[in-house]
Amino acid sequence: MREKPFIFLGGLMIGLFLSFLLYLLFTNNSILHADKFKDEKNMTNDVTDSFSSLEENLPEEEIFQNSISSFEDSNDIDVHPVQYFENIADSNNESTIKDGFIKIVDFIFYGTEINGYTFDSLTEEARLKIMQVALSIDSKIDEYFPGYKQTISSKTKDIYYNLKASVVELYLDTVSKICSNNESLCQHAREDFQFMKDSFEITWDFIKGLAGSGIDKLREWYEIFRSE
Repeated sequence: MREKPFIFLGGLMIGLFLSFLLYLLFTNNSILHADKFKDEKNMTNDVTDSFSSLEENLPEEEIFQNSISSFEDSNDIDVHPVQYFENIADSNNESTIKDGFIKIVDFIFYGTEINGYTFDSLTEEARLKIMQVALSIDSKIDEYFPGYKQTISSKTKDIYYNLKASVVELYLDTVSKICSNNESLCQHAREDFQFMKDSFEITWDFIKGLAGSGIDKLREWYEIFRSE
């Protein structure tokens, strides 16, 4: 009979010991899950903070730019006219090219402004570049929209229809003046014209056919035309 209390006490101690072990296992498991959740939460916050920091350091247009159409719309951004018209010349959008054709003619020959600039207010180098871009846009119109000039000829001045001749004449006149006082830019402009001759099929016969070209002017132009 005396053995029963010992058996009872032994069983009670074993039960308490097992209960204590279960408590420790449960507690440690909870702590581990809590730490894991905390680590995952911290990681998520770090990633979120990183993206927030990245966006704060990006220009606004890079954050919201999402398609090629955004590039087409960038023609309205307050940029220098050279970049403005280069964007148009690089475009494959029909309405952008057609609208740009009208705008560059008005800008060069009729004193309109682009983002606060007029053609005459530009540097000589910038004016030369604008004229090259004008020939590029004109060439694109002739290649991809050959009937476009005829559709606007009754509503616009002849210069829209004969833009190539007008731009080439103005370019040669501008280079002739530059070469009298700026040898470095003169050489650069002559080299560019050699590229333009091949790109836009500017022959000597074409130049001779420009209206109002006197002998003295043709002589000056020929020096530019033949320079290599």
